[in-house]
Amino acid sequence: MSSRDYALPDDLVAAHNGKLTAAWIAAEDAAARIDERVRGFALRDGLCQRLHLCYARAALRSQHYIVHLEELVLFDAGAYAGPAHTELVRAADLVKIWRRAASANADELLAAAMPADTEATVRQIEVDARVDPVFDPDWDVAGRIAAWRRVLRQSRTLPPVLAAAIAWDAWAMINPDERGPWRAPLLASLVLKSRSKVANLLLPLDLGVTACGVTHNALDPIEVRLTA
Repeated sequence: MSSRDYALPDDLVAAHNGKLTAAWIAAEDAAARIDERVRGFALRDGLCQRLHLCYARAALRSQHYIVHLEELVLFDAGAYAGPAHTELVRAADLVKIWRRAASANADELLAAAMPADTEATVRQIEVDARVDPVFDPDWDVAGRIAAWRRVLRQSRTLPPVLAAAIAWDAWAMINPDERGPWRAPLLASLVLKSRSKVANLLLPLDLGVTACGVTHNALDPIEVRLTA
């Protein structure tokens, strides 16, 4: 099956009962409580800046790369004196993407040429694919993004937390960005913001996944992946 054949089970809505419904409601309530606490927190801006650094580290950790927080803080501030290794530079780029996303309109970012970022990013991916032999010239970024958007539209009538989980899972499975699925948790956070479940921050979903020790296994059925 092609990655672009991703489809939601017909009985997914019918499964909204019992234990699963209770779990989704509890997750939505927890998200709303976190958002409310952040809204009234005197050090909100500093907390969000710190979270952006943690987001970037968690995204790279999910791909088995380690970036030390102290190095990233210094590099981000322009005060790092050591060698700028690849993982550190990449983490700094991710911090910038999260910062732009945090201050932008969630709906507009989800509709961007490269979801969650600017058109410059998707153009850069296409350039990378042309000049780097590691990239597949037939990857079809635009086609894969279109497939992901179809899934996103199908999830609009579902509960916000479930829709966010689907946005994450579909991005990881369709994998529009050949550089990896690191964008998936950011998209899930944007879905929650778009659905008005949070307003004052982008939830650090990747940090929660790391803390829980959950791994995304593409071989698992979709029902298992969405409820892990």
